[in-house]
Amino acid sequence: MSKFIVKQIAGRVIDVFSTNIDVSDLNKVKDKDFEDKLTTRCLAAFAVRFIGGATIEESGGAVTDGGDDNGIDAVFFNKNTKRLVLVQSKYIKDGSSEPPADEIRSFRDGVHDFLDGKIEKFNTKVKNKKDEIAAISQFGTKCDIVLVYTGKNDLAKHGSEVISELMDGLNGDNSEGDDSVFRFHKLSKDAIFDILSKKENTASVDLTFHLKEWGKIETPFKAYYGRIYGSKIGEWWTEHEDNLLQDNIRKMLGDTEVNQQIADTAESNPDHFWYFNNGVTILAETLEKSTENRDNRDFGFFSARNASVVNGAQTVSVLGKLSKKGVDLSKLEVPIRIISLAGQDVQLKKDITRTNNTQNTILSKDFIAQDPTQESLQKQLALLGFEYQVKRDDTFKSSAKVFDLDEAIEALAIFSLQPNFSAAFRKEVGRFYVLDKSPYKSIFNPTTSGYRLANAINFKRNVYEVLRDLYDELPSDQKNGRKSQIYSNGSLIVSQLIFKGINPGESVNTDIINWDNGTLKNSAKTIADKIFSYCEANYQSNYLRTLFQNAKKCDDIFKNSQI
Repeated sequence: MSKFIVKQIAGRVIDVFSTNIDVSDLNKVKDKDFEDKLTTRCLAAFAVRFIGGATIEESGGAVTDGGDDNGIDAVFFNKNTKRLVLVQSKYIKDGSSEPPADEIRSFRDGVHDFLDGKIEKFNTKVKNKKDEIAAISQFGTKCDIVLVYTGKNDLAKHGSEVISELMDGLNGDNSEGDDSVFRFHKLSKDAIFDILSKKENTASVDLTFHLKEWGKIETPFKAYYGRIYGSKIGEWWTEHEDNLLQDNIRKMLGDTEVNQQIADTAESNPDHFWYFNNGVTILAETLEKSTENRDNRDFGFFSARNASVVNGAQTVSVLGKLSKKGVDLSKLEVPIRIISLAGQDVQLKKDITRTNNTQNTILSKDFIAQDPTQESLQKQLALLGFEYQVKRDDTFKSSAKVFDLDEAIEALAIFSLQPNFSAAFRKEVGRFYVLDKSPYKSIFNPTTSGYRLANAINFKRNVYEVLRDLYDELPSDQKNGRKSQIYSNGSLIVSQLIFKGINPGESVNTDIINWDNGTLKNSAKTIADKIFSYCEANYQSNYLRTLFQNAKKCDDIFKNSQI
């Protein structure tokens, strides 16, 4: 049976992906293993599509399998989700064995080499992945590490240990989950078959539901709107899961700040959910109201066939997950509208989906402009000749005397001399956007003066300038190595230690200080060297980017790298 399933999987992935796979390095006539090698590459493409959300064409183009691939068979960066996908693929014909531990070790070493910027160890296919290579050092990038293979579900002990060691080293003390920078995905034969089967046999999503205080629109397209109980959405999710979102531009985005707020409101303040939530939009092939209650607008019974959520995917998925956990959603009401597509062409469906997902979003940081402390700082800085842009503005451009909120947060995090703020900024800058708690309140409060913020901005800019100079002075073979990451990912800790060493005292709050770049550069070089030596001695197995997102380890580095 295992071999039979493997053959089905191989046939399907070849059908879907083979025309977009580069096989120019293979000889279809002379290479007796051509089909096996092609299947391996198609499996890698399948993993990129399923995990990375790539198109079929992008998935095929992501494949890097071949000579000198250094254990990595596909590389893809999704610019929308800012997730980097690294894949190793194994075509196991018997379906009952698992990838050898030495090949998993090769994958582990390849992942470390790629993330450490040792691109010279890879083949041309990998070297040509400019966006993916750039993503390594791009702030906010997260990484999915995928092992896809047509073998049994469980890896052998040694293979499992290699993966555990890899993930522990990459994530450090951060638990592996939706919020971690690195996530591991194991796609075995059964998992692949399950996924392919679901995609092939996705049933029509047919919904039945009651609407409270419903309304109706007849032209130009029939639609109903009203309020629906959260418990009903929970029932939908239990039955259909993310098939509900099949026409949405996004699936569930995980434990984001917005999704956490949705969950918090649902659990702690359900009576206010209708007021706080933008609601859900559903498109349906057909939409009917039951004759029950006739035209009584207080309560109506409806049915929708071949339905899909095109806006409000995060609301639906969060409520669905809460329902599965046993949270009572019966007191919670959600605004909803359902639009019938009966008799309409496909373009209307695309237009509604697109326009419902391209409206401007209000972010937590947008409310910071309402904080009186920010208004006071703007006025103080204007008198000092600076322009401080707090509100989001796509036309904003920084200059010598102009800066925005994000730069202000980074600069004041440096002046705080708190290594945990450095880690928080690197890991999740959104934590600084919450008005009523630390770290926002610690760096922005009535005692924060315009002088302090102006000095912090100038200090940060000068230090970052000398760090760029130090990077440029590195030998070419070190520019993508661990030492270079001290100058980029470790820049906040380096800056904090320089500021602590200078110790300008109260003058940063009362006068404009001129920072001497020569002094800053000497301090930066000494401190960066100390941090590098300490990390090599104590955190050799840790990926430095995630190391500088770990509050406990940043505190340890800070204490042991002072001058």
